[in-house]
Amino acid sequence: SGGSAAAVAGGLVAAATGSDGGGSIRIPAASCGLVGMKPTRGRVGSASPGWLGLSTYGALARTVSDSALMLDVMHGPVPGDPDPAPAFAGSYVAAAAAAPQSLRIAVSAKLPRGLLGKVATDQRTAWERTAGLLSGAGHDVVQRDPDYGLAQVLFAQMWVRGIHEDARGLAAPEDLERSTRQMATAGRVLVSDRRRASLLRTRARVAARILTLWDECDVLLTPAVA
Repeated sequence: SGGSAAAVAGGLVAAATGSDGGGSIRIPAASCGLVGMKPTRGRVGSASPGWLGLSTYGALARTVSDSALMLDVMHGPVPGDPDPAPAFAGSYVAAAAAAPQSLRIAVSAKLPRGLLGKVATDQRTAWERTAGLLSGAGHDVVQRDPDYGLAQVLFAQMWVRGIHEDARGLAAPEDLERSTRQMATAGRVLVSDRRRASLLRTRARVAARILTLWDECDVLLTPAVA
């Protein structure tokens, strides 16, 4: 979705669609000063979810209202969707325009175990400044770290397995770039069919554990690019 983000940021188009399995909407949006949201699984319907359900479709836009308008157009189930989200009959544009209420916002700069990354000084400064702005706007900002556990290791296995399955369905997989072929091979060698089924079962438990944070808070703020 980097091309979509560049086109929106450069003014070529008013908004654009993208897909996000591990940050492909959120990271380009962060790098281009845009609003990029990865909707929850099944909110924007797909009969064939990408990467074992990691990937969903969403919008890249210059404003929150434009992003909401895109979601108003895009959301809804399609025949064959394995994970349809509960129906939404309202308007995301109207919701975005509503007067804000005070929220309990968790802020965290913790990187999940197994993630090769680092929060740089300028990233941490921007994160802290944003938390300060939110507190000044009347929100209850608290320091809370999600219980990631080894979710990053789970994600990496699903990611490479999803790339393997995509590559397997191509007419000429040998035409893929070498790095893509290497990731597809990793998915075939490291994640068997049996392991794939186990990953899908484990995902539900890991998601439920991480989501306990939302029993206390409404929003989680983290650096978008580590």
